[in-house]
Amino acid sequence: MSTTESLQAELATFEQHKALLLKDEGKFVVIHDQEVAGVWGTYEDALRAGYQKYGLQSFLVKQI
Repeated sequence: MSTTESLQAELATFEQHKALLLKDEGKFVVIHDQEVAGVWGTYEDALRAGYQKYGLQSFLVKQI
């Protein structure tokens, strides 16, 4: 899967889970492919968690 395809899949996953994620509005979600890895209070915490879980694989950190 190309980087563009991965990003599109991760953004689609965000949209699919958006209604549930909105309870944590203002926080940051980590998404890899079609998996929502979790929600963190800061961008830095979310980024750190993404690297710990996925290493150098692509993942999305997005503010809710």
